[in-house]
Amino acid sequence: MSDHKGASLVFDALPPAKTLIADRGYDSTPFRQAFAAKGIEACIPSSRSRKIP
Repeated sequence: MSDHKGASLVFDALPPAKTLIADRGYDSTPFRQAFAAKGIEACIPSSRSRKIP
């Protein structure tokens, strides 16, 4: 299972935050959008296959 899929299972249990720092394994558009919807800035390096950083 990729990191971002596993993390989505515990997303609601995370403590309140303003910024999320993660590695490339968490780089996915839905994952970034979910954090943006909660007002959390995602600091995640883009994966090599990402066309739009």
